[in-house]
Amino acid sequence: MAYAASVSTNRRFLGWNGPLLERAARAMVQGVDDPMGLAHVLVAVPGARAGRTLLSFLAAAARERGWKGFFPPRVLTQGRLVDELLRTTEPSADRSGECRRGVEGCGHGEQESHGERIDRG
Repeated sequence: MAYAASVSTNRRFLGWNGPLLERAARAMVQGVDDPMGLAHVLVAVPGARAGRTLLSFLAAAARERGWKGFFPPRVLTQGRLVDELLRTTEPSADRSGECRRGVEGCGHGEQESHGERIDRG
């Protein structure tokens, strides 16, 4: 059984001047009153590198605001966002589980549908 988490969004046009993640970080820090204001925020980014970059820009924006520290938002990749928003009672398959079932493109060699490895060589 699945349920959707309660989600509210805040859209804001950030303009075209400068790197997007830097502008987003500044807008996020300016949009809260104190260093704990982002602790309840969930941010989705396309990949792990973008998440790390956003966190570094958030830290810089917090320093510019005069904060000695802050509680960062939860930064998730797109795949993890789906898991966060759509929670199930059953665990989802991880990457190795997909490979055991013979899902193509898993990068661990060709496999039959019952999970045995096929040697081609």
